[in-house]
Amino acid sequence: MGRLTRRSGNAQRNNRRARREPMEHKASYDQLLYAAKFLVRGHNPFLDVGMVLDCGAAEVFKEEFEVADPDSHAKHVLAFTKMMDSVPKTNLYIVEKFFLSENDGDWAHLVSMFPESAKSARQQDTSSLKPHVNYFLEADPAQLKEGEPTADDVIASLIGHTLVIDATEFPSFFYPDNQFDADDLQARLFQGPALPRVGRHIWTQPVSALDPTKAISRNSNARAHGDSKVTKEMVAYIAVQARTIISTSNWDTDDGAFSNMDLFDGIVRLLDDDTDTWVTETLAWYDDQIFGKRKGRVASAPAASSAPKKSAVEVILAKRAAAASAAADQTAPVSSRQLLHAPCFAAQRPLLNQIAHVLRTIPLVDARSNDYKDTCLSTITCCILKCDDSV
Repeated sequence: MGRLTRRSGNAQRNNRRARREPMEHKASYDQLLYAAKFLVRGHNPFLDVGMVLDCGAAEVFKEEFEVADPDSHAKHVLAFTKMMDSVPKTNLYIVEKFFLSENDGDWAHLVSMFPESAKSARQQDTSSLKPHVNYFLEADPAQLKEGEPTADDVIASLIGHTLVIDATEFPSFFYPDNQFDADDLQARLFQGPALPRVGRHIWTQPVSALDPTKAISRNSNARAHGDSKVTKEMVAYIAVQARTIISTSNWDTDDGAFSNMDLFDGIVRLLDDDTDTWVTETLAWYDDQIFGKRKGRVASAPAASSAPKKSAVEVILAKRAAAASAAADQTAPVSSRQLLHAPCFAAQRPLLNQIAHVLRTIPLVDARSNDYKDTCLSTITCCILKCDDSV
C-alpha cells in the first residue's frame, strides 16, 4: 500500500486566520487526523493515542490478541469508538486497510501520525488561550470580606510550603464569584464565568468567548467535530485548559503537586450519572452557555415529551375521521339494545307511555305479529323503568 500524502492547500498566508475546510471537503487522511484531535477535546486528552488505535482496531476488526489489562483495554476500545464516530463512517474502512495491510509499515505510519495530531490540537488550544487571563474577570467582582486572607497571605503560605495546591480541592474559579459554599460543594460548581468562556473559545470561536451572541463559525471545532451538545469529558477538558491559562507552565499531566489528570478524571466521575438531577442540569447549562439557541448557533435537541408531537397532516386527518364517525352515529338506526342502554330522563316517560298505549290497542291477528308487539312493549316497559330509576 502506498503512503498517503496530505493534500496541501493553496490559501494565502496573511494576517488573517486561514479558512478551515468543512469536514466533508477534507481528504480522508485529514479527516482521520481530525479524529485524533477530537479524542483530545471531546473524550480524554491523557490517553495514549497509539494504544487507542491498537486496541480499538484489534477489537473492531476481530484480530486475535492477548489482553493483559481488561479494564485498560476496554477504556481504549471505547475511546477508539468515540474517536471514529467523530468523522465520516468511510474512514473506518481506511483504518481497516491500514491495519490489515501486509506491509507493517503502513499501520506503524498511521499510528505515529495520530499522537502528533492529538498533541497539536492540545497545544493549539493552550497557546491560543494563554493570553486570555481576562476570561477570569467578573463584571462586578466581589470585595474581600473582613478576616479573609489577602493575596499576600496566600503567597506567603505558598512560599513557606504551608499551603499545598493539589487536585483534591477545586479551584475557586469553578464557582461564580463569592458563591462558594463550604457546606455544599456541589452548589453552582463548574458555573464560574471563566469556564463557559473557555468552552466557547475552544468550540465555537475565540471571538465568541466574551460575546455569546456570536454565531458559530464555519471554521470552528464544533463544526469540524459535529458537536452541538456538551459532554462530561468536554467539561473536564475545558476546566483543565482554564486552569492552564493561569499557570506558569504549559499543558502537562502534572503541574507541581497538582495533577491535571486527577482533576480531569474527578470531573468526569462527578458528571457520570445521567439520572442525577444536578448532572443533567449542569450539562444543560453548558449546552446553553456554549452552543445555545441563538441565531446561527447549533441548537441542542429539544427535550423529549411524553407524547410525540403530531404533524399538521395527522391533526387534520384525525379531525376528519372524528367528524365522519359522528355523522355515522347520527344516521345509524337505533336498536332495542341501544335504546335500553341510552341515557334516559324523566321527561321522556309520557312519550313512552303513549307509545305503549298505542301498541296495546292495535289489533293483530297472526301470532308472529303479536310476538313482535310483545317484544316492543317489553322494551318500552324497561325504558320506562329506567326513567323511573333516573328520577
